[in-house]
Amino acid sequence: MSTLEATPLTFTCPHCKTAVDVVPEHRSELVTCPNCSKPFQIAVPTATQQPARVEVPEDIRGTQEPLAQDPPRAQPDEVREAFASRKDKKAEPILSVRANLFRRYPGRFALYAVVILAGLYLLFDSIGGQYLFEMIGGVILVGWGLVRMIAWHWRGSSTTISVTPHSIILNRGLTDSIELLTEDVQTVQAAQDLICRLFGVGDLGIVTRGNMQNFLIRGVPDPESVVEAWRANAVHSPPEHSAHTHS
Repeated sequence: MSTLEATPLTFTCPHCKTAVDVVPEHRSELVTCPNCSKPFQIAVPTATQQPARVEVPEDIRGTQEPLAQDPPRAQPDEVREAFASRKDKKAEPILSVRANLFRRYPGRFALYAVVILAGLYLLFDSIGGQYLFEMIGGVILVGWGLVRMIAWHWRGSSTTISVTPHSIILNRGLTDSIELLTEDVQTVQAAQDLICRLFGVGDLGIVTRGNMQNFLIRGVPDPESVVEAWRANAVHSPPEHSAHTHS
């Protein structure tokens, strides 16, 4: 063990409380009190080195700019919630149109109207007379004309086409809904003959890529506007995944 410098240190005897001057040779050793002659243990305290303190001149105090702090990072739960809300949020349609088959086929509409009027004529003509067959014929004509006209109207009014920033959504009936992502559609074409142009409607053809189903929607009002909306999305839409079909 290393020896210490010959510097006397004062310790207090734990037995008689007498101050005893000792020149320790080791950091810990056993000494005898000269007053009561009883031994006791002494321990030499060791000095601890304090860190150096740098003084900053007063003329430059306050001129130091605070260190830039990194912006707080989002917690994992916050990231997941933000992603889920973005994912669940539905894109608003840029354009939405509803098919109108009366304007697409005005001849059929006129035919159904004539059949209904003919049936009504037979019904009124048979009132007050013994024209049973005429009455039955009138009922059949009116019923057939009304059923065909209502079904025709339902078929057109229940068909809608919506163009969103990333897809084309085709709704037919109450439950049939098909969403085609923009990159899954090869082209969208509009067809109008002279009569369709007069009534402001036309047919819309959707040609998909690969082995996916193609679609033809008749009686679309202003089909060229749907084509232009799809072309704008085809240029600016980022890549997505595959199409979704719900039925």
